[in-house]
Amino acid sequence: MLKHNLKLFLRNIGKHKSTFLINVMGMSTGLACALFITVWVMDELSVDRFHEKRDRLVQILQNLPTPNGIETDEATQGPLAKALLDEFPEVVQSATVLDNSWFEGEKFLLSDGGNRFFNSVNLFAGKDYFNMFTFPLLYGNPAEVLAHTNSVVISEEMAEKLFQTTNAVGKTLEWLHDEYGSSYTVSGVFKKLPKNSSAQFDAVFNMEVFIAQNEDFRDWRDSDAKTYVLLEPNTDLTAFNAKIRNYLKTRNENFPETYLAQRYSERYLHGNYQNGVVVGGRIQYVHLFSLIALLILIIACVNFINMATAKASTRIKEIGVKKSVGAKRKSLMLQFVMESTMTVAISILIALVVVKLGLPRFNGISGKELTLSFDPDLILGIVLITLVTGIAAGAYPALYLSGLSVLNGLKGQLLKSFSGNFARKGLVIFQFVTSVILIISVIIVYKQMDFIQDKNLGFNRNNVIWFPSGVMGADTGKAEDVKEMGTADIENFVQLLRNTPGVVNASNFRHTMMADFGTTTGLDWPGKDMEQDALFAQIAGGYDFIETLQMELKEGRTYSKKFKTEKEKIIFNEAAIAQMSIEDPIGKVINLWGEDREIIGVVKNFHIDKLYKKILPVFMTLSDTGFASNIMVRMEPGTTTATLERIKQVYQDYFISEMPFEFNFLDENYQSLYEAEKRVATLSKYFAGLAILISCLGLFGLAIFTSERRKKEISIRKVLGQSAAQVTVMLSSEFAKLVLTSILIALPVAYLLANTWLSGFAYRIPLQFWYFLGAGIVALAIAMLTVGSQAIRAANNNPVDGLRDE
Repeated sequence: MLKHNLKLFLRNIGKHKSTFLINVMGMSTGLACALFITVWVMDELSVDRFHEKRDRLVQILQNLPTPNGIETDEATQGPLAKALLDEFPEVVQSATVLDNSWFEGEKFLLSDGGNRFFNSVNLFAGKDYFNMFTFPLLYGNPAEVLAHTNSVVISEEMAEKLFQTTNAVGKTLEWLHDEYGSSYTVSGVFKKLPKNSSAQFDAVFNMEVFIAQNEDFRDWRDSDAKTYVLLEPNTDLTAFNAKIRNYLKTRNENFPETYLAQRYSERYLHGNYQNGVVVGGRIQYVHLFSLIALLILIIACVNFINMATAKASTRIKEIGVKKSVGAKRKSLMLQFVMESTMTVAISILIALVVVKLGLPRFNGISGKELTLSFDPDLILGIVLITLVTGIAAGAYPALYLSGLSVLNGLKGQLLKSFSGNFARKGLVIFQFVTSVILIISVIIVYKQMDFIQDKNLGFNRNNVIWFPSGVMGADTGKAEDVKEMGTADIENFVQLLRNTPGVVNASNFRHTMMADFGTTTGLDWPGKDMEQDALFAQIAGGYDFIETLQMELKEGRTYSKKFKTEKEKIIFNEAAIAQMSIEDPIGKVINLWGEDREIIGVVKNFHIDKLYKKILPVFMTLSDTGFASNIMVRMEPGTTTATLERIKQVYQDYFISEMPFEFNFLDENYQSLYEAEKRVATLSKYFAGLAILISCLGLFGLAIFTSERRKKEISIRKVLGQSAAQVTVMLSSEFAKLVLTSILIALPVAYLLANTWLSGFAYRIPLQFWYFLGAGIVALAIAMLTVGSQAIRAANNNPVDGLRDE
């Protein structure tokens, strides 16, 4: 039977090439979309899941009550890791970590003690770090590599760069830094970190190195570190959370913060919090695209069903003859399901080729490095997709066609069924509802992204670069020759930049101004409600910092060298003054970390966080030391290339010449904050276009079905005097009603979805009526073009052919 059905399948392909090509085109397009999304989803789900102890590896987060609700932060107290290990029997190991985010993404300079210099992403970690996390070592013992303060563990790539070998254990490297600089002995070399690790670094130093230079790190009032613990097997995380929640109050009952334990492997996908509770994160995009993949695959199946039923008239006599000679309905159903499965198999082969060829482009859009490797899991998945999709697509046509009576089959008459006709129309409506929703979603996401890019942040981010200051001295490659960068050094360098042609202004500062800032509750003022810990963002900057960013001063003045006690002053934004309810603030005195400071200025509100959040209360202090060692430069418009070359020369002349000059454009940093949203918008655009394409193929199939079913009616109408144009309008109007019905269903659903997504932004676009109307018009126009071609063809057929066809 299999051989017989295969022959029939190949024969039908030869007789109905156009129908087969349309089926394969729609199905392979849908399958390619589903495969692209599946590869992306599987990669997202794999992030940080490679750690062998992932079910027990937990990160401790901190919840802080604020006037705007509970803020969740991963910065915790330095002594917390050891305290949890000592006091909670559930904790087997713990590690305090200070990663590159604390250093604002700065890359540090390592050398071999000679003439080889390389930038490195460094982190500090507790001694059990490599025991807890699965970062396999090529050389070294995980339990001992961080046992000594002068030890360092480096990546195999860094070992090759510095020492031209991966076996670098026992060799000495120099960290050229004015604070942590010293000679360190390589105690271990770890394998290249997997791409699905959210932690990426080149060298790991003992945490004690940092603590030795920052004694306040041991203070329970200071939150800087990331804290990780490894729990006993089968520990109930909910019960553990309940135990540690109020642990900080055992150190000081006035501390308002509470703790939240979350599995480290879940942090990447579940990283959004609301009032101290996990509420989602990137997992929402995983769910969204998984749903899109499923919908597109369903649309492709619907397209196949409509084409199969549309061409039913060509199979009626075949079915009638088979039934008249004793063929059972079950065997006929099996035949049609096999045909659909074989069509899907051919389609999936084409889809695999499309995915293989299109993966580089998809990687460019998604920002990943995905590959299509034919491992057993993928092969099993392809087989399952083929069978499930083939059965799903072939089930309805098999039921429909095998249900034709012998008499109708021999006469060549289609089975007239209200339910069958209703089902076909319902499938088309489903297709276009999905397509219209996708089109509206793309429009709204793009408009919101345009709004974000054009949003006035309260400072001018254009033509501004920033970069970390370099290392002074140490041209010898020895850490002992590094010169500490003091106030005079920073001021001299900034002044050299100001004197550079093409530079408008320059200043030093801390953090990056783009969702990277310090926060504190250590601020008191007259009339403060002592029951409420008000959270403020803090910025440390040098002279001309406000002028360089072109912030607008509302009242008072900025920091100036004309005055001698500027470090005893403070500047706020409008939101901070409003939070403190201070009237006529200039000259008023507040207390910051136990020291009185006079308010000398108020700047207009500006954004330093994502637009998901409202403008934060911010204060600015003066810092002209290495504490604020990032450099910001505003350049004259139109001179970027030449000015950058001059700045690079100034940088390399002032710092050691081997230090690479790496800078960031402030406007690009801002755009990168919304990289995930922009990628979603771009991917959605492609998927919406493909959904429309497949839907139109389905509509085309229904148009063929209608033309076949109403062939005699069309002929009679033409004989009675109706023009081809009138017949075309008659045929098209039926499909226009279906598409209009789809639009009416899709609009309220799309509005609810769009409003829900936009509600996550504190600053958002209004939902304009034309977004929805425009999407509906586009869908209707595309549908009418698709149907119109078939309607015109049917209307121009010779009526004689239709009347004599029996």
